[in-house]
Amino acid sequence: MALSLRKLGVRVFIAVYLGLAVLSGYYIYDGYFGGLQRAEQGELARLKSITATLSMQLDAEELDAFFSRHPLWNTDTLRLQQDSVYLRYVELLHRAFVVNGLNTPVYTLTRDPVAGMLFIGVASNGPQVYGLHYDSHVHEHLEVYASGGVIPRYEDDYGTWLSALCPIVDSGGKVVAALEADIPFDSFVMYARKDLLRNVIYTLLLFVAVGAVLTLFIRRTLARDGENRDAMEIANRVIQRKKEDLESSIRYAGQIQANIYPTEVELGDFFHEHAVLLMPQGVVSGDFYFFQRLDADHALVAVADCTGHGVPGALMSIMGNDFLHGGILLGHRTPKALLEHLDRRVCQTFHSTGAATDGMDIGLCLIDKAKGTITYCGARRPLTMIGPDGVTVVEGARRSIGQGELLGDSVPFEESVLHIESDTAYIMYSDGIQDQFGGPRNRKLGQRTLLQWLGDAVMGQLSASTAAALRQRIITWQGKEEQTDDMCLVGFRV
Repeated sequence: MALSLRKLGVRVFIAVYLGLAVLSGYYIYDGYFGGLQRAEQGELARLKSITATLSMQLDAEELDAFFSRHPLWNTDTLRLQQDSVYLRYVELLHRAFVVNGLNTPVYTLTRDPVAGMLFIGVASNGPQVYGLHYDSHVHEHLEVYASGGVIPRYEDDYGTWLSALCPIVDSGGKVVAALEADIPFDSFVMYARKDLLRNVIYTLLLFVAVGAVLTLFIRRTLARDGENRDAMEIANRVIQRKKEDLESSIRYAGQIQANIYPTEVELGDFFHEHAVLLMPQGVVSGDFYFFQRLDADHALVAVADCTGHGVPGALMSIMGNDFLHGGILLGHRTPKALLEHLDRRVCQTFHSTGAATDGMDIGLCLIDKAKGTITYCGARRPLTMIGPDGVTVVEGARRSIGQGELLGDSVPFEESVLHIESDTAYIMYSDGIQDQFGGPRNRKLGQRTLLQWLGDAVMGQLSASTAAALRQRIITWQGKEEQTDDMCLVGFRV
């Protein structure tokens, strides 16, 4: 009898576990592919709305006359850039590109009635593509050229795309051109894959926990089947509640951490221009940025990269922020004095326990508007300056915060005093950006490529859109790779 009860318990255990496996697999499958399909349909509808709305703002007769002045298959791009109609339409398309958060240009396509070929005309990214022959999936494009519509997922040499076209028709019914907007399919499939990974991890954790609970309760209550079922239901509810509590706690920790960052109003009141990029690897971050205005003409700004990431890194970042504020209250107003204070506090807090690897890398600037100077001091983090004369990098000390007990005075913190140039962008960033894997050869981004990107990003005004464009460039580089570390960047002009 006892043996048969044990067999019954094992069978119940296997049946429940297999049921959970099937339900979890269905949940993961439906959540991923269903979410992906819904996202694709939503993006196609959004692209269709963008092209339809934008095409109504283009005058077909004026556009037709413009193409007559500047033939698509033979034109002078220098003369093209002096045409007011062209400049106005480029500005219109570029504004739509920015407002809608697209990461590929918006452009017109015109069909050669003789050869049946498509040529790119006015584009949001300027004259460099004017008159180029469009040769990717021409058949699908020609099918919707005159009527308008969407082109579901298709692949070319540059990736997988979703597209929408809307014809631009004159008063006589002639299709002068078709307006096209695209989006890379991978730009949102990445988020679906992250959700899939998260669901798999939660499912595995739930399997382990449920397996342990089931084993314990089945062994103890084989003779009481009814009580056993009740106990399993209670255990499942407890596990679900614990899981929800843990997720809620981490989300709340992220909100608490966000409250230590300076507001856009604070930064905007002091800097002429500024841009902030913060991309945690998870919900909370081990990178943080710091700003403290001392008076009308003086302010301190910093970017720090703490040991670790996730919850441990977030705890370090909150302590680092508190230590900096404490140093200011104690009268340390220069970057060097503040970094020395920060180093002492980190050593006092951690090294007494033997945790010699705890600390942070940081770059810190004191802006003095009255004197027109920036005083910089860093611990393994550089200050990058990008201006008309190119890129200049001021390196920090070759030591981290928290190594003071190990190095003593052998590697001191040193200050650099720089004259403020109004047309120069000053940038500090953590190493998580340049260490991100991705690209066609799956390698680290590297400092050289990052400096090229920063040079492109600061050509215009530093703003939230600058940070958004840089974020999208990082995501595109990252591709299918996981984010390897927290990322933080602060850029400003005085």
